[in-house]
Amino acid sequence: MDRHHSRDGGRLTALVAACSMVFAVGAHAETGSANAKDISVHINLLGVAQLDIDPQAPAGFQNAVDATYQQNLLPSFDSGGTLLHLSTGTLTSEAQYVPGVSFSIAGADVELQNVDLSAVDVLGNPLIALTADLIRSQSVVMGYCLPAGRQQRTAIDDIMFFSSFDNGNLFAGGDGNPATGDDVSLNGLGISILGIPVPNIPAVPPPNTSIDLGQLGIAGATLILNERTLSGDGTTSLSLSTNAVHLALNVAGLVTADVVFAHSDSTLDCTQ
Repeated sequence: MDRHHSRDGGRLTALVAACSMVFAVGAHAETGSANAKDISVHINLLGVAQLDIDPQAPAGFQNAVDATYQQNLLPSFDSGGTLLHLSTGTLTSEAQYVPGVSFSIAGADVELQNVDLSAVDVLGNPLIALTADLIRSQSVVMGYCLPAGRQQRTAIDDIMFFSSFDNGNLFAGGDGNPATGDDVSLNGLGISILGIPVPNIPAVPPPNTSIDLGQLGIAGATLILNERTLSGDGTTSLSLSTNAVHLALNVAGLVTADVVFAHSDSTLDCTQ
């Protein structure tokens, strides 16, 4: 079955279109990369069962020199058995790069609907339960490559690129100020680990929100929401990587797990 579909009016496309209305499009001495990956689930119920699921409807590319757009959609997904099981509704991924004379943008957007992950032991005791109406992340990098020999920005640069996140000619963002974390949405997310519910999960978590599971009496587990990594110097290159949900669990002799939902990353590289 061909799972690639056309989807007009996506969030990422709208963002790129808005920028393109302001800045002329053309060729640059740069490359753009973007990747959207919906699911990465690896759970080992030691000696009993395993669940290994890689991205099902990914979209992405590396080091594009021309304008590039990829998108993918899967209406639903279901895998596993009684002990380990994952089902979802629609999985949607977008990745785009638009080079410009004075401004370029690379971005990735991924959305999962109706997520239901469960893991129980052979006695039926709950190990992991994760449900959500929607899990989504977006990673966007914007800016321009400096002409050869140019070492610093001008006053006009400061007017055009006013974000406090912008320390160079390249900056990261998306729907709004990246410091607010509004490029990740966790609608109706509920998580229970070893039968203990995780309370007060924010729908719009700030970047790198680490939940203290030890305080809940859950040992051997980490949970990070809106897990973000920014790399590059902001002048010659910049990359932003985002995981909406990252859960890791290691209970000796019972279960290990590494679960990532809604990974997106994007890069602008001026060194090519």
